[in-house]
Amino acid sequence: MPIKKEIISELRDIVGDDYCRTDNAELYVYAFDSSIHRKKPDVVVQPTKTEQIQKIMRLANKYKIPVVPRGAGSGLCGMAVPIDGGIVVDLQRMNRITDMRIADLYCVVQPGVIYNDFIAALAPYKYFIPGPASGEVATLGGMIALNASGGKAVKYGATRDYVIGMEFVTPTGDIVRAGANTVKHSSGYQFEKLLVGSEGTLGIITEANIRIAPKPEKRAACVASFDDLEKTGQAVADIIAKPLIPSQLEIMSQACIQAVNKATNMGLPEVAGMLLIELDGAPEVVKRDVEIVSEMCKKAGAVSVESTEDEKRIVELWKARKQMIPSLSILKEHYATTMLADDMAVPPSQIPKAVAGIWDISEKYDIIIPPYGHSGDGNLHTKVLMMPADPEHWRQAQKAVTEIYELIHSLGGTTTGEHGIGITKAPDFYRERKTMIPLMKTVKKAFDPNNIMNPHKLDQWTDDFVHELRYPTDPKRKLEGHLAKWEEEMMTCTMCGYCKNVCPTFVDLLWDPPSSRGRVIMSYGMLEKELKPDDSVVSALYQCTLCRDCNRRCPSKVKVPDIVRAARADLVEAGFAYDSHKAFIDNIKKTGNIFADTEVMAPLRDGEIPVFVGCQFLARPNQTKMYLRLFEKLGLKPKVVKEVCCGYPMEALGFVKDFEEHQKKFKELFPFDTAITLCPTCTVYLKEAYKIKAKHATQMIAEKLPDAKLNKLSGKVTYHDPCDLSRGAKVTKEPREIIKQLGLELVEMKFKDNTSRCCGGGGGILVSDNPLSTRIAANRIKEAQKAKVDTIVTACATCEQVLKTAATAAADKGNGKMNVMGLQQMIWKALA
Repeated sequence: MPIKKEIISELRDIVGDDYCRTDNAELYVYAFDSSIHRKKPDVVVQPTKTEQIQKIMRLANKYKIPVVPRGAGSGLCGMAVPIDGGIVVDLQRMNRITDMRIADLYCVVQPGVIYNDFIAALAPYKYFIPGPASGEVATLGGMIALNASGGKAVKYGATRDYVIGMEFVTPTGDIVRAGANTVKHSSGYQFEKLLVGSEGTLGIITEANIRIAPKPEKRAACVASFDDLEKTGQAVADIIAKPLIPSQLEIMSQACIQAVNKATNMGLPEVAGMLLIELDGAPEVVKRDVEIVSEMCKKAGAVSVESTEDEKRIVELWKARKQMIPSLSILKEHYATTMLADDMAVPPSQIPKAVAGIWDISEKYDIIIPPYGHSGDGNLHTKVLMMPADPEHWRQAQKAVTEIYELIHSLGGTTTGEHGIGITKAPDFYRERKTMIPLMKTVKKAFDPNNIMNPHKLDQWTDDFVHELRYPTDPKRKLEGHLAKWEEEMMTCTMCGYCKNVCPTFVDLLWDPPSSRGRVIMSYGMLEKELKPDDSVVSALYQCTLCRDCNRRCPSKVKVPDIVRAARADLVEAGFAYDSHKAFIDNIKKTGNIFADTEVMAPLRDGEIPVFVGCQFLARPNQTKMYLRLFEKLGLKPKVVKEVCCGYPMEALGFVKDFEEHQKKFKELFPFDTAITLCPTCTVYLKEAYKIKAKHATQMIAEKLPDAKLNKLSGKVTYHDPCDLSRGAKVTKEPREIIKQLGLELVEMKFKDNTSRCCGGGGGILVSDNPLSTRIAANRIKEAQKAKVDTIVTACATCEQVLKTAATAAADKGNGKMNVMGLQQMIWKALA
């Protein structure tokens, strides 16, 4: 039954209008986490204080409304899926580290703090805590609720070992302080430990005291390759029995290695089995242990063993391992990664039988179930690779998963080692722990008499896992519209969320719909006709800057920008389009450029090398002339013809039919197969839409500048990589070479090259959501200020415009002065 409007109104009073959402976008996106399940809530709230959560819980308990707490939504078993509807409490805005008590060996954190941010805060003090592979997106609250762990658990333990105290709100609305401000205590029932791993069924964690551990002095890595998977597992058992406890000991089967190579171009040997081993401690201990482990692997049958102390290589190896789940999703065409048979654990001595047995089960079926995982502590992983729209594959998955857990239990293993139960693994959990289920129900009843706290999870789920699936299961359904061609791309997305924290709009807004993952979810909903577009959907899809950083970060290389453009095309054809965007398109249709400039004409040149000026520079005639004279000084003979917009705004904003008409006009006026471009977006788009071999001006200048006579410049500058130039055209070295040749000292920002952050100028938000664009640009100005320079240089006219606006705003507020210049201006100064 839907929640009454009066109760929604009370929730708005508690958290404020901006932090209580019932729009289609929020309800649909918050139906999903990283599991195979989904179900829409009735309302989503984002509290910022414990007292707000207390009021929410009292209201929910009074009216017996289900409440589901949510961190990053990166859980794999459906814990954050509101299976009974109700209220989703999104804790991402409670993201402060409130106290760093290093001398007392603990820190106080709110639940929305991201693990990697916490590690970065601890780094100057040389402390850390172990965490999951998803640490760049996982929140500490979510980690506590699931007792998360990762590869370092074999030596350093799981989250439970680091929680010494907490504040939580009970389902009845009481605020409880549990644990202590000391690293150990011996009193009471230790409720702080009970809530660890409770999967949001006993209360909402609002603050935690996290014990910290000294960072090891040194580390090294070994990579051991085997021609037999069982031998690989035996090496694990031998190392642990030595006894020798590595800081990480990971096993990868051949399918996993192939997937990582395909996703990352790592070039790992595609053998039957591989061990990734990390050893840490004092330098002399690490050196000794590397030798011991290498010899043990060879004795167990390794065909090769590589060891390294090179930190860059170690980071590269573990990055590949962390990207395992989404990498598997592109292993086989038409197959996608589903979160099944996910994270069982066996005694380490049973690893050989477990990995061999799992692969034997996999080979019985038309689905792929590759074993891998944190083998040092017996924690194995598998994923089921299948065609999710094929009902037969789901039937096979049900049989295979049951067989796998029967194998694991027969080896003395357990259903979950680190990801929890949720919905997906409940049937197997029941079989394993049937004697303790009644006691769990008693505890649950005591904490939550009205069963409102994440109901039908953990000890309450009695159905199988093929329930409320996020995948379509009718392969004959009819798909229509521009999104239809992107169906498999959307199925490839594992919802891991790695893209979220590089998405400039999510970082600013902290709501899931305007995130890369959220936009994939909404696009899927539109394709399946489950999501009715409204203003919230349109807003989230048009807030995308199309910066490509999500595609860069995604291990599966899901083409989110292309999906978004297709979704926009379907929205436009359904009658949804911003007036500001329509005006842009009308300008192009009437005058050939986005600014409707009729007075300005391209400075025609009858040279040898075609130059495509582009709208931004046509609107800046003096800058264009400067560029052309610059080319001439460098010995290039530019050819400039009457031109029209490349058409990118039409296609990017969803006006596909208009673009098809415009393409003909463009080709007539610009019939060349090569070109120099002044605009990064034009560079990429001439290649993509017209197959023109386009080079950006900086590439040509970088070739010619070493032979030019220069008046050297002085000073320190930083360089902002335009998104389309760095991630689209892959041009990052040339602008930096130019800056150094000019005599300037280049100081890099934290995010640079292809990881450079967006300035907020792309995708249409500059006109449809200018305040958001300006806030994103302001973040880039802050990054430049941290680099301790007074000038940002960029090679994009739009970036220059947006960054100048943000720099002016910062200066007006007394936040420091920052100059913004186009790279061509700096070159002109040196050549003048």
